Amino acid sequence: MMKRTLSLTALLAGVALWAGCGDGGPGSTVAIRFGTTPLASATGPMAAPGASLSGAAAQEITLEGSNGRLTITDIWVIVEELELEPVETGDCDDDVVEVECPDFELRYLFIQVPVNGSDVSVAVTQAEGVFDELEFEVGDAEVDDDDDEDLADAQLIQDMFDNEILPRFPKWLPKASMVVVGTFAVKNADGSFGNPVPFETYFEAEIEVELDLNPAFDTATDSEIVVRLDPARWFARGDGTVWDLSALQGQLVEFELEMEDGWEIEIDD
Repeated sequence: MMKRTLSLTALLAGVALWAGCGDGGPGSTVAIRFGTTPLASATGPMAAPGASLSGAAAQEITLEGSNGRLTITDIWVIVEELELEPVETGDCDDDVVEVECPDFELRYLFIQVPVNGSDVSVAVTQAEGVFDELEFEVGDAEVDDDDDEDLADAQLIQDMFDNEILPRFPKWLPKASMVVVGTFAVKNADGSFGNPVPFETYFEAEIEVELDLNPAFDTATDSEIVVRLDPARWFARGDGTVWDLSALQGQLVEFELEMEDGWEIEIDD
């Protein structure tokens, strides 16, 4: 299947978007997939000076900094919303005649961010139309009793926890929306590394991405969207060290990433 780049500016935020060309048409099947960028991308603007990146047997992400070696073997996130916004026509903006331009929305998905360079299928569903913007949000799955939309999501959220989250992560922390699993080994004065300390660290992550699709994604000709994340950049610090996630075991770490016209990443430990 041929692929074409829909947004190059997204690479600056550690997110890339691709569309697969295939046999589309009315009510076409659209596949949504998640993947990670090639390891070499960590040499970009978010990489820490002095930190290096490698992939051991293509099954993990390994970051080495002046303070130690961070190895990430698993990342899972709660996708609160993934939405494609349709190209607006004159009818959509008509204040006299109400015409709805249908969008494409998926809510409350528990997805694994692959660390081995592969792509993971999130959903395969029917969609029809031409879309020129993608919105992607990671957040917790709390509901507001006074909000009808949240109440409608309550069963979906409960099913996600019962069937997907808690069987995999029984120690899941309230308000968490991301978990990172791996090890951290302290770097000794002689350059050697200590014994790896395992961790299962939870984040109150808020990741918001809004990307213009240019050219637009047309279900008549396009059949697949792949959202590529670059998690290696999230844990490399500007001073050449890497995050010691083993020291944050049992804590809920605040993590924010926003991407609209530019990007901003914020982590509180």
